[in-house]
Amino acid sequence: MEKTLTLPRLGETMEEGTVLAWSKITGEEYDRGDILLELETDKMVVEVPALEDGRILEILAEEGAVIGIGEPIARVEVESTDSSNATDSDPTSESKTTPKNFSRAPWGICRFNRIQLYLSRSLKNHNHR
Repeated sequence: MEKTLTLPRLGETMEEGTVLAWSKITGEEYDRGDILLELETDKMVVEVPALEDGRILEILAEEGAVIGIGEPIARVEVESTDSSNATDSDPTSESKTTPKNFSRAPWGICRFNRIQLYLSRSLKNHNHR
């Protein structure tokens, strides 16, 4: 199934982001949890992971482009066996898929907080090497 990935809101004050670098190229396949791109916001630089397995069909936001929240960044092809499992690229939407390194909190923590948790754990692990 073909879908368009849009720029997710990664913070309450975030209105736009700058694409610093793509980790995948057009035609390349990726797995859920793989880093798709590096994005700079007004307060941080973050790696944006894939929320499901797929393949990049077309990169719509080139490196250095400033993109607003919800604007398209790439066209992708994802495998979907059931339409009820299709996910939206909005990180605040409820979804049955979660990148492999993200934890599921029993109290229904939002996806943005899981990204923060993942990044803080990654930084903590990196600093203890």
